[in-house]
Amino acid sequence: MKSNIIIKGFAGLLATAAIATSMTSCKDDYLDLTPITDASASTVSSSLVGAHAAMVGLCNGMYRDCDYGFNGPNGEPWLLTFFAEAKGNACLQGLWTLSSMGTNYVNWRYLNENAAVYPAYMWRYCYNLIDDANNLLAIVEDMEVADEEIDEKDFIEAVALTIRAHGYIRLLQTYAPRWDDSNNGSAYCVILRTEPSTVENVNKDFSTMGEVLAQIYSDLDDAIDIFENSSYSRGNSVWMPNEDVARGLYARAAMLKNDYATAIEMAEAAMAGYPLMSADEYRSGFVYANSEYLWATDLEAQDVGQYCWGNWQAFNGQYTGRFGLGDSMDYTLYKNLAMTDCRKYLYFMPELMELIPEFAATFGITPEDFFISIDNGGIADPDNMVIWADGGASIPDFGGYDAYYMANYYALGWMEEFGSALVNYDESLTDPYTYIDPRFGLGFKFWGEGNYAYNNFPFMRASELGYYVAEAQYMLGNTTAAQEMMNYLNKGVRDPEYDCTLTGEELLAHIKAYREIELWDEGFNWFDMKRWGDDLIRNVWEEGNPESGNWGADAASYTASEFAGWRYQVPETEFLYNKGADPLKVQY
Repeated sequence: MKSNIIIKGFAGLLATAAIATSMTSCKDDYLDLTPITDASASTVSSSLVGAHAAMVGLCNGMYRDCDYGFNGPNGEPWLLTFFAEAKGNACLQGLWTLSSMGTNYVNWRYLNENAAVYPAYMWRYCYNLIDDANNLLAIVEDMEVADEEIDEKDFIEAVALTIRAHGYIRLLQTYAPRWDDSNNGSAYCVILRTEPSTVENVNKDFSTMGEVLAQIYSDLDDAIDIFENSSYSRGNSVWMPNEDVARGLYARAAMLKNDYATAIEMAEAAMAGYPLMSADEYRSGFVYANSEYLWATDLEAQDVGQYCWGNWQAFNGQYTGRFGLGDSMDYTLYKNLAMTDCRKYLYFMPELMELIPEFAATFGITPEDFFISIDNGGIADPDNMVIWADGGASIPDFGGYDAYYMANYYALGWMEEFGSALVNYDESLTDPYTYIDPRFGLGFKFWGEGNYAYNNFPFMRASELGYYVAEAQYMLGNTTAAQEMMNYLNKGVRDPEYDCTLTGEELLAHIKAYREIELWDEGFNWFDMKRWGDDLIRNVWEEGNPESGNWGADAASYTASEFAGWRYQVPETEFLYNKGADPLKVQY
Protein backbone atom coordinates (compact mmCIF):
# COMPACT_ATOMS: atom_id res chain seq x y z
CA MET A 1 0.00 0.00 0.00
CA LYS A 2 0.99 3.58 -0.47
CA SER A 3 1.63 6.15 2.21
CA ASN A 4 -1.42 6.96 4.21
CA ILE A 5 -3.45 9.77 2.69
CA ILE A 6 -4.21 11.10 6.15
CA ILE A 7 -0.55 11.79 6.70
CA LYS A 8 -0.05 13.10 3.19
CA GLY A 9 -2.89 15.51 3.80
CA PHE A 10 -2.75 18.82 2.02
CA ALA A 11 0.32 17.91 0.01
CA GLY A 12 -1.66 15.06 -1.47
CA LEU A 13 -4.45 17.41 -2.44
CA LEU A 14 -2.04 19.70 -4.24
CA ALA A 15 -0.55 16.77 -6.07
CA THR A 16 -3.99 15.72 -7.23
CA ALA A 17 -4.65 19.12 -8.76
CA ALA A 18 -1.21 19.67 -10.22
CA ILE A 19 -0.61 16.22 -11.67
CA ALA A 20 -4.14 15.34 -12.75
CA THR A 21 -3.09 14.29 -16.23
CA SER A 22 -0.53 11.77 -15.00
CA MET A 23 -2.29 10.08 -12.11
CA THR A 24 -2.93 6.38 -12.58
CA SER A 25 -4.32 5.21 -9.25
CA CYS A 26 -6.46 6.24 -6.32
CA LYS A 27 -5.21 6.81 -2.83
CA ASP A 28 -5.15 3.64 -0.77
CA ASP A 29 -6.69 2.80 2.55
CA TYR A 30 -6.82 5.92 4.67
CA LEU A 31 -5.92 3.85 7.71
CA ASP A 32 -2.64 2.52 6.32
CA LEU A 33 -0.51 4.48 8.74
CA THR A 34 3.13 5.24 8.05
CA PRO A 35 5.65 7.58 9.71
CA ILE A 36 5.02 11.27 9.07
CA THR A 37 7.48 12.31 6.39
CA ASP A 38 5.47 14.92 4.46
CA ALA A 39 5.51 18.60 5.18
CA SER A 40 2.69 19.92 7.33
CA ALA A 41 -0.24 21.65 5.73
CA SER A 42 1.00 25.04 6.88
CA THR A 43 4.35 24.61 5.17
CA VAL A 44 2.94 23.04 2.01
CA SER A 45 0.91 26.10 1.11
CA SER A 46 -0.24 29.24 2.78
CA SER A 47 -1.43 30.90 -0.42
CA LEU A 48 -4.86 31.15 -1.93
CA VAL A 49 -3.46 29.79 -5.18
CA GLY A 50 -2.44 26.61 -3.38
CA ALA A 51 -5.79 26.33 -1.64
CA HIS A 52 -7.62 26.76 -4.93
CA ALA A 53 -5.48 24.06 -6.54
CA ALA A 54 -6.30 21.78 -3.62
CA MET A 55 -10.01 22.49 -4.06
CA VAL A 56 -9.77 21.48 -7.71
CA GLY A 57 -7.96 18.33 -6.63
CA LEU A 58 -10.68 17.57 -4.08
CA CYS A 59 -13.41 17.87 -6.72
CA ASN A 60 -11.56 15.93 -9.40
CA GLY A 61 -10.60 13.30 -6.85
CA MET A 62 -14.15 12.00 -7.16
CA TYR A 63 -13.38 10.76 -10.69
CA ARG A 64 -10.05 9.22 -11.60
CA ASP A 65 -8.34 5.97 -12.51
CA CYS A 66 -8.34 3.84 -9.36
CA ASP A 67 -6.48 0.66 -8.49
CA TYR A 68 -9.07 -1.64 -6.92
CA GLY A 69 -7.38 -4.81 -8.08
CA PHE A 70 -9.24 -5.25 -11.38
CA ASN A 71 -10.31 -3.27 -14.42
CA GLY A 72 -12.89 -0.52 -14.52
CA PRO A 73 -12.80 1.51 -11.28
CA ASN A 74 -12.75 5.28 -11.73
CA GLY A 75 -13.91 6.71 -8.42
CA GLU A 76 -17.50 7.59 -7.62
CA PRO A 77 -19.18 6.73 -10.95
CA TRP A 78 -17.84 3.18 -10.74
CA LEU A 79 -18.78 2.92 -7.06
CA LEU A 80 -22.33 4.00 -7.86
CA THR A 81 -22.51 1.32 -10.54
CA PHE A 82 -21.06 -1.33 -8.23
CA PHE A 83 -23.10 -0.51 -5.12
CA ALA A 84 -26.28 1.22 -6.26
CA GLU A 85 -26.96 -0.43 -9.63
CA ALA A 86 -25.43 -3.92 -9.71
CA LYS A 87 -26.95 -4.74 -6.30
CA GLY A 88 -30.40 -3.50 -7.29
CA ASN A 89 -33.23 -4.67 -9.51
CA ALA A 90 -33.67 -1.85 -12.05
CA CYS A 91 -30.45 -2.36 -14.00
CA LEU A 92 -28.97 -5.62 -15.21
CA GLN A 93 -25.48 -4.18 -14.99
CA GLY A 94 -23.37 -5.63 -17.75
CA LEU A 95 -20.03 -6.04 -16.01
CA TRP A 96 -21.53 -7.59 -12.88
CA THR A 97 -25.02 -8.85 -13.66
CA LEU A 98 -24.53 -10.27 -17.12
CA SER A 99 -21.10 -11.86 -16.84
CA SER A 100 -20.16 -15.01 -14.99
CA MET A 101 -17.57 -13.15 -12.90
CA GLY A 102 -20.21 -10.89 -11.42
CA THR A 103 -22.80 -13.35 -10.14
CA ASN A 104 -21.42 -13.37 -6.61
CA TYR A 105 -21.49 -9.59 -6.33
CA VAL A 106 -24.94 -9.17 -7.80
CA ASN A 107 -26.33 -11.83 -5.51
CA TRP A 108 -24.93 -10.09 -2.44
CA ARG A 109 -22.42 -12.75 -1.45
CA TYR A 110 -20.08 -10.22 0.20
CA LEU A 111 -22.64 -7.91 1.77
CA ASN A 112 -22.08 -9.20 5.30
CA GLU A 113 -18.43 -10.27 5.03
CA ASN A 114 -16.33 -7.57 6.67
CA ALA A 115 -13.07 -9.29 5.74
CA ALA A 116 -13.85 -9.22 2.00
CA VAL A 117 -12.29 -6.47 -0.06
CA TYR A 118 -15.41 -5.45 -1.99
CA PRO A 119 -17.49 -4.00 0.88
CA ALA A 120 -14.50 -1.80 1.80
CA TYR A 121 -14.42 0.13 -1.46
CA MET A 122 -17.05 2.72 -0.53
CA TRP A 123 -15.62 3.06 2.99
CA ARG A 124 -12.14 3.74 1.70
CA TYR A 125 -13.31 6.16 -0.97
CA CYS A 126 -15.51 8.19 1.35
CA TYR A 127 -12.96 8.57 4.12
CA ASN A 128 -10.26 9.61 1.68
CA LEU A 129 -12.68 12.23 0.35
CA ILE A 130 -13.65 13.35 3.87
CA ASP A 131 -10.07 13.63 5.04
CA ASP A 132 -9.10 15.62 1.96
CA ALA A 133 -11.94 17.99 2.79
CA ASN A 134 -10.85 18.20 6.42
CA ASN A 135 -7.30 19.06 5.40
CA LEU A 136 -8.52 21.79 3.08
CA LEU A 137 -10.82 23.21 5.77
CA ALA A 138 -7.94 23.33 8.25
CA ILE A 139 -5.82 25.28 5.79
CA VAL A 140 -8.34 27.90 4.76
CA GLU A 141 -9.60 28.43 8.31
CA ASP A 142 -6.39 30.15 9.39
CA MET A 143 -5.32 31.54 6.02
CA GLU A 144 -4.84 35.28 5.87
CA VAL A 145 -5.77 36.81 2.53
CA ALA A 146 -6.28 40.26 1.08
CA ASP A 147 -9.75 41.76 1.24
CA GLU A 148 -10.35 41.14 -2.44
CA GLU A 149 -9.56 37.43 -1.94
CA ILE A 150 -11.96 36.77 0.94
CA ASP A 151 -14.84 35.68 -1.28
CA GLU A 152 -12.69 33.11 -3.07
CA LYS A 153 -11.35 31.78 0.21
CA ASP A 154 -14.89 31.49 1.56
CA PHE A 155 -16.01 29.69 -1.60
CA ILE A 156 -13.22 27.14 -1.16
CA GLU A 157 -14.37 26.52 2.41
CA ALA A 158 -17.96 26.00 1.27
CA VAL A 159 -16.88 23.50 -1.39
CA ALA A 160 -14.94 21.49 1.20
CA LEU A 161 -17.90 21.47 3.60
CA THR A 162 -20.23 20.33 0.83
CA ILE A 163 -18.00 17.47 -0.26
CA ARG A 164 -17.46 16.35 3.34
CA ALA A 165 -21.23 16.18 3.79
CA HIS A 166 -21.51 14.25 0.52
CA GLY A 167 -18.98 11.69 1.75
CA TYR A 168 -20.99 11.07 4.92
CA ILE A 169 -24.22 10.71 2.95
CA ARG A 170 -22.65 7.95 0.87
CA LEU A 171 -21.43 6.22 4.03
CA LEU A 172 -24.91 6.31 5.55
CA GLN A 173 -26.48 4.99 2.37
CA THR A 174 -24.13 2.02 2.41
CA TYR A 175 -23.29 1.14 6.02
CA ALA A 176 -26.06 2.63 8.17
CA PRO A 177 -29.49 1.15 8.83
CA ARG A 178 -32.67 2.62 7.44
CA TRP A 179 -33.93 5.45 9.58
CA ASP A 180 -36.96 3.35 10.56
CA ASP A 181 -34.57 0.67 11.87
CA SER A 182 -32.21 3.08 13.64
CA ASN A 183 -34.23 3.62 16.84
CA ASN A 184 -34.74 7.27 15.96
CA GLY A 185 -31.12 7.70 14.92
CA SER A 186 -29.48 6.09 17.95
CA ALA A 187 -27.95 3.17 16.05
CA TYR A 188 -24.17 3.34 15.67
CA CYS A 189 -22.91 3.18 12.12
CA VAL A 190 -19.80 5.12 10.99
CA ILE A 191 -16.84 7.08 12.36
CA LEU A 192 -17.34 10.84 12.48
CA ARG A 193 -14.13 12.68 11.57
CA THR A 194 -14.19 16.47 11.24
CA GLU A 195 -10.51 17.37 11.50
CA PRO A 196 -7.36 16.23 9.70
CA SER A 197 -6.49 12.73 10.85
CA THR A 198 -3.15 11.97 12.38
CA VAL A 199 -1.58 9.09 14.23
CA GLU A 200 -2.61 10.78 17.45
CA ASN A 201 -6.33 11.05 16.68
CA VAL A 202 -6.94 8.05 14.43
CA ASN A 203 -8.49 6.02 17.27
CA LYS A 204 -12.14 7.06 17.31
CA ASP A 205 -15.33 5.24 18.19
CA PHE A 206 -18.49 5.01 16.13
CA SER A 207 -21.07 7.75 16.01
CA THR A 208 -24.81 7.27 15.78
CA MET A 209 -26.81 7.82 12.63
CA GLY A 210 -28.45 10.82 14.26
CA GLU A 211 -25.09 12.37 15.12
CA VAL A 212 -23.80 11.92 11.59
CA LEU A 213 -26.94 13.43 10.09
CA ALA A 214 -26.67 16.37 12.48
CA GLN A 215 -23.10 16.96 11.24
CA ILE A 216 -24.27 16.74 7.62
CA TYR A 217 -27.03 19.27 8.26
CA SER A 218 -24.57 21.58 10.04
CA ASP A 219 -21.98 21.36 7.26
CA LEU A 220 -24.57 22.08 4.59
CA ASP A 221 -26.13 24.94 6.57
CA ASP A 222 -22.69 26.51 6.81
CA ALA A 223 -21.87 25.82 3.17
CA ILE A 224 -25.12 27.34 1.89
CA ASP A 225 -24.65 30.42 4.03
CA ILE A 226 -21.08 30.88 2.81
CA PHE A 227 -21.98 30.29 -0.84
CA GLU A 228 -24.81 32.82 -0.65
CA ASN A 229 -22.57 35.49 0.88
CA SER A 230 -19.66 34.98 -1.48
CA SER A 231 -19.47 36.73 -4.83
CA TYR A 232 -17.19 34.00 -6.15
CA SER A 233 -18.80 31.53 -8.54
CA ARG A 234 -17.97 28.18 -10.08
CA GLY A 235 -18.96 29.54 -13.48
CA ASN A 236 -19.43 26.71 -15.97
CA SER A 237 -17.49 24.20 -13.87
CA VAL A 238 -20.36 21.76 -13.30
CA TRP A 239 -17.92 19.35 -11.63
CA MET A 240 -17.57 21.79 -8.71
CA PRO A 241 -20.30 22.05 -6.04
CA ASN A 242 -22.20 25.29 -5.49
CA GLU A 243 -25.06 26.37 -3.22
CA ASP A 244 -27.62 24.44 -5.26
CA VAL A 245 -25.61 21.23 -5.01
CA ALA A 246 -25.41 21.80 -1.25
CA ARG A 247 -29.20 22.17 -1.12
CA GLY A 248 -29.62 19.05 -3.23
CA LEU A 249 -27.40 17.08 -0.87
CA TYR A 250 -29.44 18.47 2.01
CA ALA A 251 -32.54 16.99 0.38
CA ARG A 252 -30.80 13.61 -0.02
CA ALA A 253 -29.82 13.59 3.63
CA ALA A 254 -33.28 14.68 4.73
CA MET A 255 -34.86 11.78 2.83
CA LEU A 256 -32.54 9.40 4.69
CA LYS A 257 -34.07 10.77 7.90
CA ASN A 258 -37.68 10.88 6.67
CA ASP A 259 -37.45 14.64 7.23
CA TYR A 260 -39.90 15.32 4.43
CA ALA A 261 -40.57 19.02 5.02
CA THR A 262 -36.84 19.80 4.89
CA ALA A 263 -36.41 17.65 1.81
CA ILE A 264 -39.15 19.55 -0.02
CA GLU A 265 -37.76 22.93 0.97
CA MET A 266 -34.22 22.12 -0.08
CA ALA A 267 -35.05 20.19 -3.24
CA GLU A 268 -37.38 22.86 -4.58
CA ALA A 269 -34.83 25.59 -3.89
CA ALA A 270 -32.03 23.58 -5.50
CA MET A 271 -33.87 22.67 -8.70
CA ALA A 272 -35.44 26.08 -9.26
CA GLY A 273 -32.73 27.32 -11.63
CA TYR A 274 -32.33 24.06 -13.55
CA PRO A 275 -35.11 23.48 -16.10
CA LEU A 276 -35.73 19.88 -17.08
CA MET A 277 -34.12 18.62 -20.25
CA SER A 278 -36.40 18.13 -23.23
CA ALA A 279 -37.40 14.76 -24.67
CA ASP A 280 -34.89 15.29 -27.48
CA GLU A 281 -32.14 15.99 -24.97
CA TYR A 282 -33.07 12.96 -22.89
CA ARG A 283 -32.74 10.60 -25.84
CA SER A 284 -29.57 12.22 -27.20
CA GLY A 285 -27.08 10.18 -25.20
CA PHE A 286 -26.35 11.90 -21.87
CA VAL A 287 -22.94 12.90 -23.15
CA TYR A 288 -22.93 16.58 -22.23
CA ALA A 289 -24.30 18.36 -19.19
CA ASN A 290 -27.39 20.39 -20.01
CA SER A 291 -29.77 22.73 -18.19
CA GLU A 292 -30.88 20.02 -15.77
CA TYR A 293 -27.42 19.08 -14.46
CA LEU A 294 -26.48 20.51 -11.08
CA TRP A 295 -23.35 18.40 -10.62
CA ALA A 296 -21.37 16.07 -12.89
CA THR A 297 -17.92 14.78 -13.69
CA ASP A 298 -15.51 16.93 -15.65
CA LEU A 299 -15.80 16.13 -19.35
CA GLU A 300 -12.17 17.06 -19.81
CA ALA A 301 -10.87 14.60 -17.21
CA GLN A 302 -8.91 12.71 -19.82
CA ASP A 303 -6.47 11.30 -17.29
CA VAL A 304 -8.84 8.40 -16.59
CA GLY A 305 -8.39 7.13 -20.15
CA GLN A 306 -9.76 3.66 -20.62
CA TYR A 307 -11.31 3.82 -17.16
CA CYS A 308 -13.87 6.40 -18.25
CA TRP A 309 -17.28 5.35 -16.98
CA GLY A 310 -18.67 5.51 -20.51
CA ASN A 311 -15.97 3.21 -21.82
CA TRP A 312 -17.43 0.44 -19.67
CA GLN A 313 -21.09 1.40 -19.37
CA ALA A 314 -22.10 3.61 -22.30
CA PHE A 315 -23.71 1.98 -25.31
CA ASN A 316 -20.80 2.91 -27.58
CA GLY A 317 -18.07 2.27 -25.02
CA GLN A 318 -15.19 0.05 -26.07
CA TYR A 319 -15.85 -2.59 -23.43
CA THR A 320 -19.56 -2.58 -24.17
CA GLY A 321 -18.75 -3.39 -27.77
CA ARG A 322 -15.91 -5.80 -27.19
CA PHE A 323 -17.35 -7.90 -24.39
CA GLY A 324 -21.08 -7.30 -24.66
CA LEU A 325 -21.17 -5.67 -21.24
CA GLY A 326 -23.85 -3.10 -21.96
CA ASP A 327 -26.37 -2.36 -19.21
CA SER A 328 -29.99 -3.47 -19.53
CA MET A 329 -33.18 -2.24 -17.90
CA ASP A 330 -35.39 -4.54 -15.87
CA TYR A 331 -38.32 -5.48 -18.10
CA THR A 332 -40.87 -5.35 -15.29
CA LEU A 333 -39.84 -1.77 -14.54
CA TYR A 334 -39.81 -0.81 -18.21
CA LYS A 335 -43.44 -1.88 -18.68
CA ASN A 336 -44.55 0.98 -16.42
CA LEU A 337 -43.88 3.39 -19.28
CA ALA A 338 -46.57 4.33 -21.78
CA MET A 339 -45.83 3.73 -25.44
CA THR A 340 -45.86 7.52 -25.96
CA ASP A 341 -42.99 8.10 -23.53
CA CYS A 342 -39.65 9.09 -25.10
CA ARG A 343 -37.81 6.76 -22.72
CA LYS A 344 -39.62 3.76 -24.20
CA TYR A 345 -37.33 3.94 -27.25
CA LEU A 346 -34.10 3.68 -25.30
CA TYR A 347 -34.07 -0.03 -24.47
CA PHE A 348 -33.92 -3.19 -26.59
CA MET A 349 -37.28 -4.60 -25.50
CA PRO A 350 -40.18 -6.44 -27.17
CA GLU A 351 -42.11 -3.17 -27.34
CA LEU A 352 -39.39 -1.69 -29.53
CA MET A 353 -40.61 -4.01 -32.29
CA GLU A 354 -43.95 -2.19 -32.10
CA LEU A 355 -42.40 1.26 -31.85
CA ILE A 356 -40.20 0.59 -34.90
CA PRO A 357 -42.43 -1.65 -37.03
CA GLU A 358 -40.26 -1.29 -40.11
CA PHE A 359 -37.44 -3.04 -38.30
CA ALA A 360 -39.69 -5.81 -37.05
CA ALA A 361 -41.16 -6.30 -40.51
CA THR A 362 -37.80 -6.37 -42.25
CA PHE A 363 -36.36 -9.03 -40.02
CA GLY A 364 -39.49 -10.91 -39.09
CA ILE A 365 -39.26 -10.31 -35.35
CA THR A 366 -42.22 -10.08 -33.04
CA PRO A 367 -42.42 -9.15 -29.35
CA GLU A 368 -43.29 -12.76 -28.57
CA ASP A 369 -39.98 -13.93 -30.06
CA PHE A 370 -38.18 -12.48 -27.04
CA PHE A 371 -39.73 -15.24 -24.98
CA ILE A 372 -38.89 -18.19 -27.21
CA SER A 373 -35.53 -19.78 -26.56
CA ILE A 374 -33.05 -20.70 -29.26
CA ASP A 375 -33.57 -24.35 -28.31
CA ASN A 376 -37.19 -23.97 -29.41
CA GLY A 377 -36.44 -22.09 -32.60
CA GLY A 378 -36.56 -18.62 -31.05
CA ILE A 379 -34.03 -15.87 -30.51
CA ALA A 380 -33.48 -15.81 -26.72
CA ASP A 381 -30.72 -17.45 -24.74
CA PRO A 382 -32.17 -17.95 -21.24
CA ASP A 383 -28.75 -18.50 -19.68
CA ASN A 384 -27.49 -14.96 -20.19
CA MET A 385 -30.46 -13.11 -21.72
CA VAL A 386 -28.72 -12.68 -25.06
CA ILE A 387 -31.03 -12.15 -28.00
CA TRP A 388 -30.08 -13.75 -31.34
CA ALA A 389 -27.32 -15.68 -29.66
CA ASP A 390 -26.53 -17.43 -32.94
CA GLY A 391 -25.85 -14.15 -34.71
CA GLY A 392 -23.67 -11.29 -33.68
CA ALA A 393 -23.45 -7.64 -34.50
CA SER A 394 -20.94 -4.88 -34.17
CA ILE A 395 -21.67 -1.55 -32.55
CA PRO A 396 -22.22 0.68 -35.60
CA ASP A 397 -19.83 3.47 -36.46
CA PHE A 398 -21.79 6.69 -36.79
CA GLY A 399 -18.62 8.62 -37.54
CA GLY A 400 -18.58 9.94 -33.98
CA TYR A 401 -21.28 10.71 -31.49
CA ASP A 402 -24.07 12.75 -33.07
CA ALA A 403 -26.63 14.23 -30.69
CA TYR A 404 -28.93 15.27 -33.53
CA TYR A 405 -28.94 11.75 -34.94
CA MET A 406 -29.67 10.23 -31.54
CA ALA A 407 -32.40 12.71 -30.66
CA ASN A 408 -34.29 12.52 -33.94
CA TYR A 409 -33.90 8.89 -34.91
CA TYR A 410 -33.94 7.25 -31.49
CA ALA A 411 -32.55 3.76 -31.79
CA LEU A 412 -33.79 3.27 -35.34
CA GLY A 413 -30.50 3.95 -37.06
CA TRP A 414 -28.67 1.61 -34.74
CA MET A 415 -31.33 -1.06 -35.13
CA GLU A 416 -31.16 -0.91 -38.90
CA GLU A 417 -27.38 -1.29 -38.92
CA PHE A 418 -27.61 -3.93 -36.24
CA GLY A 419 -30.12 -5.92 -38.24
CA SER A 420 -28.07 -5.59 -41.41
CA ALA A 421 -25.06 -6.97 -39.61
CA LEU A 422 -27.10 -9.97 -38.56
CA VAL A 423 -28.43 -10.62 -42.04
CA ASN A 424 -24.92 -10.34 -43.48
CA TYR A 425 -23.53 -12.48 -40.73
CA ASP A 426 -20.23 -14.12 -41.58
CA GLU A 427 -18.79 -16.80 -39.30
CA SER A 428 -15.29 -15.58 -40.10
CA LEU A 429 -16.17 -12.34 -38.29
CA THR A 430 -17.28 -13.79 -34.98
CA ASP A 431 -14.26 -12.52 -33.08
CA PRO A 432 -15.74 -11.66 -29.66
CA TYR A 433 -13.58 -8.56 -29.53
CA THR A 434 -15.41 -7.16 -32.52
CA TYR A 435 -18.93 -8.48 -32.29
CA ILE A 436 -21.51 -8.63 -29.55
CA ASP A 437 -24.95 -10.07 -29.05
CA PRO A 438 -27.49 -7.68 -27.57
CA ARG A 439 -28.99 -8.40 -24.19
CA PHE A 440 -32.69 -8.39 -23.52
CA GLY A 441 -33.27 -4.79 -22.37
CA LEU A 442 -29.94 -3.35 -23.56
CA GLY A 443 -29.95 0.39 -22.96
CA PHE A 444 -29.16 3.15 -25.43
CA LYS A 445 -29.53 5.87 -22.79
CA PHE A 446 -25.83 6.58 -22.26
CA TRP A 447 -23.39 7.35 -25.01
CA GLY A 448 -19.91 8.82 -24.92
CA GLU A 449 -17.56 10.99 -26.94
CA GLY A 450 -14.07 10.16 -28.18
CA ASN A 451 -12.07 6.95 -28.04
CA TYR A 452 -13.03 6.27 -24.43
CA ALA A 453 -16.69 7.37 -24.58
CA TYR A 454 -16.21 10.13 -22.02
CA ASN A 455 -19.18 12.12 -20.77
CA ASN A 456 -20.39 14.36 -17.97
CA PHE A 457 -21.60 11.57 -15.71
CA PRO A 458 -24.40 13.13 -13.64
CA PHE A 459 -23.97 13.24 -9.87
CA MET A 460 -27.14 15.31 -9.47
CA ARG A 461 -29.97 16.33 -11.80
CA ALA A 462 -33.10 18.36 -11.20
CA SER A 463 -35.25 15.29 -11.86
CA GLU A 464 -33.74 13.49 -8.86
CA LEU A 465 -34.74 16.39 -6.64
CA GLY A 466 -38.20 16.61 -8.17
CA TYR A 467 -38.87 12.98 -7.32
CA TYR A 468 -37.86 13.67 -3.72
CA VAL A 469 -40.48 16.41 -3.68
CA ALA A 470 -43.17 14.14 -5.13
CA GLU A 471 -42.38 11.36 -2.66
CA ALA A 472 -42.15 13.68 0.33
CA GLN A 473 -45.40 15.43 -0.55
CA TYR A 474 -47.11 12.05 -0.73
CA MET A 475 -45.68 10.99 2.62
CA LEU A 476 -47.01 14.21 4.17
CA GLY A 477 -50.47 13.49 2.78
CA ASN A 478 -50.32 16.16 0.08
CA THR A 479 -51.66 14.11 -2.82
CA THR A 480 -52.37 17.04 -5.13
CA ALA A 481 -48.88 18.48 -4.67
CA ALA A 482 -47.36 15.06 -5.40
CA GLN A 483 -49.43 14.73 -8.56
CA GLU A 484 -48.45 18.22 -9.67
CA MET A 485 -44.77 17.45 -9.31
CA MET A 486 -45.17 14.19 -11.23
CA ASN A 487 -46.84 16.10 -14.04
CA TYR A 488 -44.04 18.67 -14.01
CA LEU A 489 -41.44 15.91 -14.26
CA ASN A 490 -43.13 13.97 -17.05
CA LYS A 491 -45.90 15.73 -18.96
CA GLY A 492 -44.52 17.05 -22.22
CA VAL A 493 -40.85 16.71 -21.29
CA ARG A 494 -41.03 12.90 -21.31
CA ASP A 495 -44.50 11.96 -22.51
CA PRO A 496 -46.93 14.33 -24.27
CA GLU A 497 -49.90 12.30 -23.05
CA TYR A 498 -48.82 11.87 -19.44
CA ASP A 499 -51.27 12.92 -16.75
CA CYS A 500 -50.93 11.81 -13.14
CA THR A 501 -54.26 11.33 -11.40
CA LEU A 502 -53.33 8.37 -9.21
CA THR A 503 -53.95 8.40 -5.47
CA GLY A 504 -53.12 6.30 -2.44
CA GLU A 505 -50.64 3.43 -2.64
CA GLU A 506 -50.90 3.41 -6.43
CA LEU A 507 -49.51 6.93 -6.51
CA LEU A 508 -46.57 6.02 -4.26
CA ALA A 509 -45.76 2.95 -6.36
CA HIS A 510 -45.93 5.11 -9.49
CA ILE A 511 -43.59 7.74 -8.03
CA LYS A 512 -41.07 5.04 -7.11
CA ALA A 513 -41.21 3.29 -10.49
CA TYR A 514 -40.86 6.50 -12.49
CA ARG A 515 -37.99 7.65 -10.30
CA GLU A 516 -36.10 4.42 -11.01
CA ILE A 517 -36.79 4.74 -14.75
CA GLU A 518 -35.80 8.40 -14.95
CA LEU A 519 -32.56 7.87 -12.99
CA TRP A 520 -31.75 4.45 -14.43
CA ASP A 521 -28.02 3.61 -14.29
CA GLU A 522 -27.16 6.89 -12.53
CA GLY A 523 -26.47 5.30 -9.15
CA PHE A 524 -29.73 5.37 -7.18
CA ASN A 525 -31.61 2.07 -7.39
CA TRP A 526 -30.20 0.01 -4.50
CA PHE A 527 -29.92 3.07 -2.25
CA ASP A 528 -33.57 3.90 -2.96
CA MET A 529 -34.81 0.36 -2.42
CA LYS A 530 -32.96 0.20 0.88
CA ARG A 531 -34.32 3.57 2.01
CA TRP A 532 -37.87 2.56 1.10
CA GLY A 533 -37.62 -0.81 2.82
CA ASP A 534 -39.08 -2.50 -0.26
CA ASP A 535 -38.34 -6.10 -1.11
CA LEU A 536 -35.96 -6.37 -4.04
CA ILE A 537 -37.59 -8.57 -6.68
CA ARG A 538 -35.87 -9.74 -9.85
CA ASN A 539 -38.36 -11.40 -12.19
CA VAL A 540 -36.77 -14.29 -14.06
CA TRP A 541 -37.35 -15.01 -17.75
CA GLU A 542 -39.77 -17.85 -18.51
CA GLU A 543 -40.22 -19.74 -21.76
CA GLY A 544 -43.26 -18.54 -23.67
CA ASN A 545 -44.37 -16.15 -20.94
CA PRO A 546 -44.39 -12.48 -22.03
CA GLU A 547 -45.42 -11.51 -18.51
CA SER A 548 -42.13 -12.80 -17.09
CA GLY A 549 -38.95 -10.77 -16.66
CA ASN A 550 -35.54 -10.59 -18.29
CA TRP A 551 -33.32 -11.83 -15.47
CA GLY A 552 -31.39 -15.06 -15.83
CA ALA A 553 -32.26 -18.12 -13.79
CA ASP A 554 -29.51 -17.48 -11.23
CA ALA A 555 -30.82 -14.04 -10.22
CA ALA A 556 -31.74 -13.83 -6.54
CA SER A 557 -34.36 -11.65 -4.87
CA TYR A 558 -34.17 -10.29 -1.31
CA THR A 559 -36.59 -9.22 1.37
CA ALA A 560 -36.12 -5.88 3.09
CA SER A 561 -35.24 -7.54 6.40
CA GLU A 562 -32.23 -9.52 5.17
CA PHE A 563 -28.67 -8.51 6.08
CA ALA A 564 -29.98 -6.34 8.92
CA GLY A 565 -31.86 -4.17 6.49
CA TRP A 566 -29.18 -4.31 3.76
CA ARG A 567 -26.29 -2.91 5.75
CA TYR A 568 -22.78 -3.49 4.53
CA GLN A 569 -20.57 -4.45 7.43
CA VAL A 570 -17.82 -2.07 8.51
CA PRO A 571 -14.59 -3.30 6.87
CA GLU A 572 -12.25 -5.33 9.03
CA THR A 573 -9.40 -2.93 8.22
CA GLU A 574 -11.08 -0.22 10.29
CA PHE A 575 -10.65 -2.28 13.43
CA LEU A 576 -7.08 -3.28 12.56
CA TYR A 577 -5.91 0.33 12.52
CA ASN A 578 -8.51 2.14 14.62
CA LYS A 579 -8.28 0.76 18.15
CA GLY A 580 -10.92 3.16 19.39
CA ALA A 581 -13.71 1.60 17.32
CA ASP A 582 -15.88 -0.83 19.27
CA PRO A 583 -16.99 -3.59 16.86
CA LEU A 584 -19.82 -4.62 19.18
CA LYS A 585 -21.61 -1.36 18.39
CA VAL A 586 -22.03 -2.20 14.71
CA GLN A 587 -22.36 -5.97 14.69
CA TYR A 588 -25.57 -7.55 13.49
